[in-house]
Amino acid sequence: MRTRSGVTVVVAIAVAAILAGCASAPAVPVGGEAPDAIVAAPAPTPIVAPSAPVDQAEFGTGDAATDMTLLSSEVVNGLLAVRDYAPTAHPDVYTDIGSGTRGDPDVLRIYLTELDPVVEADLLRVAGTPPEKVLFLQSVYSAAAAKPVAEKVTALSEDLRSEGIQLTSWGMDTDGYVDISIEGHDPAQIDRLFTLFGPAVKFTTDTLPAVALDGGSAAAPAPAVP
Repeated sequence: MRTRSGVTVVVAIAVAAILAGCASAPAVPVGGEAPDAIVAAPAPTPIVAPSAPVDQAEFGTGDAATDMTLLSSEVVNGLLAVRDYAPTAHPDVYTDIGSGTRGDPDVLRIYLTELDPVVEADLLRVAGTPPEKVLFLQSVYSAAAAKPVAEKVTALSEDLRSEGIQLTSWGMDTDGYVDISIEGHDPAQIDRLFTLFGPAVKFTTDTLPAVALDGGSAAAPAPAVP
């Protein structure tokens, strides 16, 4: 689920969403243009994504029509089964689920904070998807940990707007961070948001990338990642 400008948007898990490469919807800034940068809090060290837009071919072939012909029922059914089961069966480690790897949409991706063989075996059992079509990936925060952070962002969004901090959308990413899209790139505003929401947030801004310093301050922009 992602919230944009105070309106909650429920992202349906359907073939169209799966073919986008992930069960979670990415942030879309006002105007529909791709964001320039993502800012993340330390966990435990700062994370800064490349300033270039994400290559859509990272998940699947990059062409939705082609992906639709390549996506098997084994992956679709496995995604739906794990999506419904994992949040309650493994709340401490389960983060998210999606489909596709670079060049191959017919792979199930499951994000866990710990790559525990016991948990993996259980999720493979529930999915019923052949193991060779399942990829377990490391995340940082679980969905259960991200949920109260996202709810707090929603609760404070209007107050922040009155302070001049314009949040355009927010929601959990596959790594478990709550990705907050903001207008502009004011280090003082980013610092304020880190103070309010803690380290489990990252930011999509419309200018240069920045990173938290000293465990939560965004006092200076970081160099772009090549």
